[in-house]
Amino acid sequence: MNPQGTSGTNEYSASSFSWLGKGQFRTTILTLVALLAVFVIIFPFFWIVLCSFKDPEQFLSLGLKESLPNTFNINSYKLALERANLSVWMLNSLIVACATTLLSLLVSTPAAFALARIRFRKKLFVLVLLISYAIPSILIVVPLFVLLAALNLSNSYFGLILVHATLTIPFSTWVLQDFYHSIPPDLEEAAHMDGANLYQVLRYVILPLSIPGVLAAGVYSFILSWNDFLFALVIMNDAEMFTAPVGIHAYFTGRNIVESVWAQLMAATTIVSLPSVILFGFFQRFLMSGFLSGAVKG
Repeated sequence: MNPQGTSGTNEYSASSFSWLGKGQFRTTILTLVALLAVFVIIFPFFWIVLCSFKDPEQFLSLGLKESLPNTFNINSYKLALERANLSVWMLNSLIVACATTLLSLLVSTPAAFALARIRFRKKLFVLVLLISYAIPSILIVVPLFVLLAALNLSNSYFGLILVHATLTIPFSTWVLQDFYHSIPPDLEEAAHMDGANLYQVLRYVILPLSIPGVLAAGVYSFILSWNDFLFALVIMNDAEMFTAPVGIHAYFTGRNIVESVWAQLMAATTIVSLPSVILFGFFQRFLMSGFLSGAVKG
């Protein structure tokens, strides 16, 4: 056996293991960085939920034993539901968010299909959609309020739904347009050859295939409307018509901040955050497929 050949083989094997070690080290470092980033993001929410189960009378205690709840105390939740109109505000948010989602999908679904299939100079139109979505909300809140006041739509659910829809429709249309590009046009041509009209093609061919994209756009619209604070604060004036974020802000900032109020605030924040978390967790698979389907052209 050639000693030089053996030495070369050993050197090749050593270099291979060395490269593998570097790859594993790099993967470990990236994993640790990702875990640290996730911890930084999740920790405030985890702390809010944890503090909501503390005894309201010991909420601001600096003692190490009292910093974490020994038992899960739900008095904060009882106080938040009994002393504030939290259930009414959440119902208002649910009405506005569901109506916004429905209106957004009714407009963005056919608009996105038209952008994906009809041949015209649509680059400018798509650019306008992206720019309208990228404009900061603080720049348009006052003009929108003046417009709604002129139309007698201020302090009304319908006015707030229209404003939320103007924020969700551009992004939903953009997402669905990319998704429709991933659906082969041959399926539509085959349906037309079988005698189906445009409405039947949309209903029986396109919509069943576009469920992941529609769900992604719908969940996005619902969460954005549910969590909106700025527009709801400016447009709604009646306390009974407040949405959950505005109602919580108005109730707890107008009271003396004592231990029980802080505890109620943590409990109310947890309750209001649950629908978004549950919705996102339940439809996470559809969200990922809906957002990424348009990135792969068929």
